Amino acid sequence: MTNINEGSVDNLVIGEIQNLIQRERRARDFQDWTEMAECYHSDAEVEISWFRGSAADFVAGSRKIAAAGTRSIHQMAPSVVTLRGNRALSDTGCEIHILTTVDGIDMIVSSQARLLSRVERRDGRWLLSSFRTLYVWDTLTPVRPSRSPELDEDELQRLRPSYRHLAYVMGRLGHPFPDTLPGVDDPATERALREKEDVWFEAGNGE
Repeated sequence: MTNINEGSVDNLVIGEIQNLIQRERRARDFQDWTEMAECYHSDAEVEISWFRGSAADFVAGSRKIAAAGTRSIHQMAPSVVTLRGNRALSDTGCEIHILTTVDGIDMIVSSQARLLSRVERRDGRWLLSSFRTLYVWDTLTPVRPSRSPELDEDELQRLRPSYRHLAYVMGRLGHPFPDTLPGVDDPATERALREKEDVWFEAGNGE
């Protein structure tokens, strides 16, 4: 039988982790680069659509994109947290909205995704040790319905359905996407990503 006090402690930790996930994305949205960086361990890694590398470089790259005038907002669902010892996995539904321009016309890319995060407790602090994205589907709409750019339909059809419009727009901003990103349109890529996360989680079972 589970000890009530142990369950209460776990709930507090899960709440702390959920707050960490939300806080990191809020800091990104409102360009609080110091707070965003403080959400990661120093050796944390990030693998998302336009970036692969260290968390420190990810923060710097995000800052550069924001300075160029591209604004994003993340609408976050509650995180599902799996906790054991000093490790946790977090799976968070997220709708990413990016305000940008295509051929001089204001557009919004809306991407449905799952944010998969590894979280570790080191020296008494829970921080992110990795951040990855699983893509679901996306849309591209003009801010003013009366104005729409001419899109390259041939190019759009060549792009993956899970992140077609996101890849189309980001490619024009100088951040081309690989066609191997984890997405629900290719179950093998989703399975490989989730298995990778599970292996990491189980490896910490003896901590």
